[in-house]
Amino acid sequence: MESDVPRLLAKFESGALRRPTAARPNVVDLAGAVWSAAGVPGLDLTPAARTIEAQLGGREHLVFVLADGLGMQLLESMPSATYLWTHLDGTLDTVFPSTTAVALTTFATAAWPAAHGVVGHYVHLDGVGVVTPLLGATRSDGRPVPEANGDGRLFLVPSLASRVPRPALSVLPAAVVNSPFTAYATAAPRVGYRSLNEAADLAIDFIQAAREPTFTYLYVSRIDETVHELGPLRLEAVGAVGDLAHVMARLAAAVGARARIVLTADHGHLAVRPSSRRVIRGVDDLAGMLAGGPTGDARTVFFHLQPGALEAFADRFRERFGVAYCLLTPDEVEDLRLLGPAPLAAETKRRLGDAVAISFGDDTLEVRPKGAPADRRLAWPSHHSGLTAAEVRVPLVIV
Repeated sequence: MESDVPRLLAKFESGALRRPTAARPNVVDLAGAVWSAAGVPGLDLTPAARTIEAQLGGREHLVFVLADGLGMQLLESMPSATYLWTHLDGTLDTVFPSTTAVALTTFATAAWPAAHGVVGHYVHLDGVGVVTPLLGATRSDGRPVPEANGDGRLFLVPSLASRVPRPALSVLPAAVVNSPFTAYATAAPRVGYRSLNEAADLAIDFIQAAREPTFTYLYVSRIDETVHELGPLRLEAVGAVGDLAHVMARLAAAVGARARIVLTADHGHLAVRPSSRRVIRGVDDLAGMLAGGPTGDARTVFFHLQPGALEAFADRFRERFGVAYCLLTPDEVEDLRLLGPAPLAAETKRRLGDAVAISFGDDTLEVRPKGAPADRRLAWPSHHSGLTAAEVRVPLVIV
């Protein structure tokens, strides 16, 4: 099969795309640093992680804030984020694919996707079908996935949350506080909130009442939800970032020198031009070569093909979408170390299917079954999961 690796490498070389590497500070480093600073023993930290951990020390309490969707490009465009700017310590690269399920599993495990196996918003499990990891359920009918809450088939690496030795509190949006993924990825007890001010109050009360060192995790979903629904340039997005900056300042003022607060994001965002929405319809010859629903996300798609269909699929796909996408084999993904510096776990590699399509820019790709309506999620004006700097670069804020 013809290889698109040279084309992808040229995009990395030109700066159009950002190549994943352990050589730059990244969210895997941060995850290791946070868990170690929270008291989890025996972690094998990188030099970058040790540097971050040293910055997190010296305080009685540790607060980790994950602002979903707050990439550096979005932060740089926000006039309302002064407090975040004044405490910006640097930038990190997120993992690839740059999407929430992948990154949050990395934060839970301090492991690269190559090891932990959650490779997209949708993941294919042999014998189960297409699964939504954040829901711990099948995509088609919402059936719970066996072992979704443990260290079994869906999550290949155990979460570190249960190993935190100090009192902990996880503060999450009320809609997700009881989800299977939350149970896997975060420390108990878990409390839900309906506003950012309520979330701050829950964290403040927990820390002020504590008689020993604590660890608090605060997950903020509003920025990501707003940018997905409306795009990154709307006033509502400015307001969401401004509200976060205000709450961070209030939290820091309330806990004072007793606590260290660290904030980052799971990914950034890149707006979608209407002309960049690509669709493979159910009557399409490409759809006829699929063995099941594709997985991954809007800009990184994993195709599971009928036996013997790879060559024909690749030729036709490149003819249709070759300007906007590269198409790689799982072996090529592994050789390029796109999912981390180590070889892929065997199960991770199976989840990549037979062909991996990666957007060169803002293009998104929907596979729409015959007679099905458009996927509302893929009609959003902003997406992520690709390799552009807008999606990959995230802030590191330390207060």
